[in-house]
Amino acid sequence: MNERLRKVNSYLSSLSPIKFIIVMTALTYLIIIPFIPLFYLAEKHIGPMGGAAEDINQLSFIGKILIASILAPLLETLVFQYGVIEVLDFINFSKYRQAILIVISSIAFGMSHCYSVIYM
Repeated sequence: MNERLRKVNSYLSSLSPIKFIIVMTALTYLIIIPFIPLFYLAEKHIGPMGGAAEDINQLSFIGKILIASILAPLLETLVFQYGVIEVLDFINFSKYRQAILIVISSIAFGMSHCYSVIYM
């Protein structure tokens, strides 16, 4: 298992930034595809997820692409990764400082997406 992870890490590290983004985007969609039926079942039996998706549905196709695929991820990265880590980076937690910053950043990101239990 460790050898496979090293090979994957080596492959991803060797990619140019553009290729890395394309590969990671494709992998994200491939991971989400099996869960689509679960999302539909949950919405049918529990109710709509709510959140930003309702606002985005009112936009044109180009608007949806610009907001959901480009602008939102850039702003979320800026706020929840760069922002949180830069603000808290001066604090010397311990030798696990980086891991703690990543966990805090992840929790802040997750809390901003708690429109409903299903969405989380």
